[in-house]
Amino acid sequence: MLPAWVNRPDGSVFLNDLKRYVKGAYLSPAAASIPVVIAAAPSATVPTGAPPIIVESPPDAIHEIFSMFGEHLTAPAAPALPVPPLVDVQRRMTVQIFDLAWRRNLMNRDIPVDHVFGTNLSPFFLRESIFLEGQQVLQFNFLNNSTAGGTAFKFQMESRKFQATSLTRKNVTEYINDQRRRRLYLTPFWQTSNQAISIPAGGVVDVFFTTDRSFDFIILGNVSSFISTGTAGDLEEGFAVELFDAKTERPLQNQAVVRSCCSGSAGFPFLYPTGWIQEPNTILRVRFTNLITNAATEVFWTFFGVSNYTNTTPFQVTPTVAPAEALFRGVP
Repeated sequence: MLPAWVNRPDGSVFLNDLKRYVKGAYLSPAAASIPVVIAAAPSATVPTGAPPIIVESPPDAIHEIFSMFGEHLTAPAAPALPVPPLVDVQRRMTVQIFDLAWRRNLMNRDIPVDHVFGTNLSPFFLRESIFLEGQQVLQFNFLNNSTAGGTAFKFQMESRKFQATSLTRKNVTEYINDQRRRRLYLTPFWQTSNQAISIPAGGVVDVFFTTDRSFDFIILGNVSSFISTGTAGDLEEGFAVELFDAKTERPLQNQAVVRSCCSGSAGFPFLYPTGWIQEPNTILRVRFTNLITNAATEVFWTFFGVSNYTNTTPFQVTPTVAPAEALFRGVP
């Protein structure tokens, strides 16, 4: 939040007129594009896609996106399924985000929407902001992977809006120029497993996460969810996890850790105290143990963080989680 008043060295106090031109804002698709309505998938392996959804920064300002949230609207018709249809549809709905200006995917493949968008009360805060020049575009591709029914989903992003007059201020232009420089190297990124994760009843599987050859992936946290028809075992936790370092294969825990102790949701993600670097074209191994003993469990696991592109000079990653209000505390 920008300070309402500015104190000058001579003791005088002025109303901070940057409040007129640097504002909190929302970015969303065109009204005709939301909610995103998608019919049920024809089969478990053939999803139904929606037309690409475009979010464009208005021409009158520069936008810096720092959080994302969404809402599922439609409860599909209730067929005779062991898993509630609404749960099945929500957890299987996925999205891919593509930055058209930089020609960069923000994820390695489609990611569950519940791992990307939080709620209006607890948005998903990006560890590195998305910086959009005027009329710059993000493209969202949504898929319904559930045969239980159709879905409708709406979403928005919170941002800071820099209007033209604010660009005449030195502290603002310095901040914007720094953000433009960061975009050469850094972008937020989500990474899920190379393949779908299904663990047999009471079983154990090793799953692999491969980093793209063009960047270092700085892992800063994770989000997970699961679906199972089982009725015996630990129905609350669902599964346990063991992580192994991609370069050394050293375990990162002394024993398997249950889901609630090592993962979270988009609104309340599990944050690592120290960023974990996965180098280009390396494979991270994760071992999942099914704690449900009479049915298979499908797991959705997503690491999130920052991609640091290696075809340029290495850049020191200092995540920008929230607006840097200190930059606007100077003389207007």
